[in-house]
Amino acid sequence: MATVLKNLNLEEGKSDALRNALACISEASAADGGQRYSARICRALGRIIVCRSYAKPIMELSYLLVCASARDGQYEDVFWEIERASVSEFRRSFAAFENISPDVVIAHDGITHAFIDGAFQVSYGCMLFLAALLEFMVMALGYQKIDDLTKPLRQAKLDEAGVLDIAKTLQRSLYQYLKEHIPPAQRQRRERHILGYVVEHCGNRTGADAISDDVVLAYWIAFADTDDIEAKTYRGVYETASRLITSLDGAQDRLAGTRATPIGTDFEAGEIDPMDTDAVTALFDEGQSPLSRILETCAEQVKFVNANEADLFSEIPLVTSVGRRLPVSVLRNAVFGSAQLRMTTALRRKTSMDSLFPDQSDTLYRTRLQVYRNVVETTERIVRPLWQRSNVLKCLDTVLPLKIGIENKCHLSIA
Repeated sequence: MATVLKNLNLEEGKSDALRNALACISEASAADGGQRYSARICRALGRIIVCRSYAKPIMELSYLLVCASARDGQYEDVFWEIERASVSEFRRSFAAFENISPDVVIAHDGITHAFIDGAFQVSYGCMLFLAALLEFMVMALGYQKIDDLTKPLRQAKLDEAGVLDIAKTLQRSLYQYLKEHIPPAQRQRRERHILGYVVEHCGNRTGADAISDDVVLAYWIAFADTDDIEAKTYRGVYETASRLITSLDGAQDRLAGTRATPIGTDFEAGEIDPMDTDAVTALFDEGQSPLSRILETCAEQVKFVNANEADLFSEIPLVTSVGRRLPVSVLRNAVFGSAQLRMTTALRRKTSMDSLFPDQSDTLYRTRLQVYRNVVETTERIVRPLWQRSNVLKCLDTVLPLKIGIENKCHLSIA
């Protein structure tokens, strides 16, 4: 369960460009049509890239480049003239070296780069992963940049400190690239922390269904007063949980798509009639919910959503799956989350908080729920004549699961 949740979260954290670059590695083929890199190597590469745990592999790669270029200053033939990444291929490639630097020792189990005060060994087994890492870095940063950054490794006689400096430069370059393609490290840490808590307390639920109102509240109570993780505000915990639900659902859909039935007219072979996919394709091509378009464009056409109603809609998750799974959390965020934010701001500014404490009863929650009902009903009444019924229903699908979910739980005591 823990592995499934974490893998789904890692998958959805990648940008399309990063996902395509990793796919190129996994789809690379040898001359005989087989895979150049094993599935295990590709999974490990994706994990260290998304988790930003590439410091040690890049250091090992730097030493490997020193050894691979010990013959004539070039390294390309070692990595790209082999059929597939295997121990035997790399052993055979290095065994063919002649007139190499005396600092490099080639043995049966690996190669060693000797220094005055020590040595660094890279085994042939590690080279399989390091070759995939190098190929990924060439795709991500460009061959010319990698060639320029590694030139001192290949053309200068560096000591151990010099090799480490080049490795750190490569790490910084990869870090700058990944800033645009995976979530910030602090956000990743928060999401991994809450996922770990979810796994321990989710019972038999799987996937995004493991994140519930009770889990969100219990997590905030458990960690609001600790320094282990940034979870002091309920709103921050709620927003992290909402992102996780969206990410886990998106990753699940994406992985399901990789195993989808092919489209075509060979029905006996199990292909699906392409005419049946038009509606689905159109839906995915929209890229924006109908409710989002209403809020953005109503002032340009007929203004039937005022500023106050737009603020109310901003409290409601525009992703149906979040409203369905966290209906009470939406209310807690709107009422308690707002009150806590006001108190936090007052403390920071050292102003009085006498008028900031909310009512101790659940009246505020029920009042907010009634406000949601009113704005949904008003919007539905105005939108219906303006939009086709199908679009109206898609718009209301964003809000109704929240409304129904909350009403089903109204008999509970809302903390």
